[in-house]
Amino acid sequence: MLNIKENKSYNNFVITGTLSTIDVKEGRSKSTDAYPQGRDYVRVNAMVRLDQEINGVLTQCEVPIELYANKDYSKGDVNPIYTNGQKFKDFISLSAAGDKPEKATRISIGADGKKGGTINENVYIPAGTDKEMSITKLRMLGAKEAASKDVDCATFNLNNVVIGSVKEEVNRDGENTGRLKVKVILVGYQGRVDVVEFIAESENSQAYDFISENWNKGDTVNIVGRIKYSVKDEVKKVEQAFGEPLVEHYTKNVRELIITGGTMPNDEAQSYDMGDIQQALAERQARIEQAKQKANSVNKQKTSNVMGSEFDF
Repeated sequence: MLNIKENKSYNNFVITGTLSTIDVKEGRSKSTDAYPQGRDYVRVNAMVRLDQEINGVLTQCEVPIELYANKDYSKGDVNPIYTNGQKFKDFISLSAAGDKPEKATRISIGADGKKGGTINENVYIPAGTDKEMSITKLRMLGAKEAASKDVDCATFNLNNVVIGSVKEEVNRDGENTGRLKVKVILVGYQGRVDVVEFIAESENSQAYDFISENWNKGDTVNIVGRIKYSVKDEVKKVEQAFGEPLVEHYTKNVRELIITGGTMPNDEAQSYDMGDIQQALAERQARIEQAKQKANSVNKQKTSNVMGSEFDF
C-alpha cells in the first residue's frame, strides 16, 4: 500500500488566459526565533479571464490564483517562487489596460509541462462563530507570458486521491439536480490532507454513470477535469394567487471543479491504507478545533473524543 507519509497525491493545475486583475504586495514577516529580523515575502492575488469548453458548453471563466513566497531559504538561497511572484509587477491587467485590452498580459501557468500549482483547501472560522467554512484555493508556483500556441484553459490533473463520499446533489427544494457531489481527500506533505468538493455534471452522463457505478468511499483514484469559475444567469418564477407569475432575474457566482474523466480504483498496492487516511482526517479536524478555540477563546471538545472509526461527509 502507499505510505501516506512518503507518497503525496499528484496535484496540479494548468491555466492559460488573460490577466484581468493583479495585486502584488511585498513586505517583511514578523520576527521569529529562527528569523529574528523577519523574512521578505511577496504575495500575489490575480484573476485570469479565459474561454473554455466544459462538457460541450463554451464558458467564460474568471479564475482566481494566488502565490505567496518568502525570499530566502534557511541556507540563504533565493526562493525561485519568490522570483516568479516578482515577475507579476511587469504584467499588465485588463483593468490597467483600460480601453486598450490588447495590451493586457496573457499568461500561462503550467502549460509548458512544468508543475503549475496546486488545489488546496482553506478552512477558516468566521469571527464570532464556532462553525468552520471551507473555500478552495488555487496556489500557483509562477507564470510566464503565454505563447501564441497556448489555448485558453483551466484544467486539473490529480493522481492518487481518495474518495471521501459520492452523493446526489439536491437543490433547496430537495429535488435531485442530476449532478454528483464528490468529496475528495488530497494527500499532501507528510500525510497532511485536504478535503475538496468536486462535481460531476449531468451534461456529462458518462462521468455521472461511471462514478456512480465504480467509485466508493475509500477508493484511491485519478481524476482530471476543468476549473469552472463563472457567472450564471438564472430566472426564477414565483407563482401568484392568480394571473402571471412574478419573474425574477439574477446572477449566480459559480465556483466549481468539474470532473471530466477518471480511472477505475487503484489496486491495493497503489492505494492508501484506510487507517492512515482516518488518522490524517482526525488530525485535520484537530487543527480545525484548535482554530475554533483561537478564534473564539473557548474550549472545544478534542477531535480524539469525537472522531469515530469511519469518515463521512
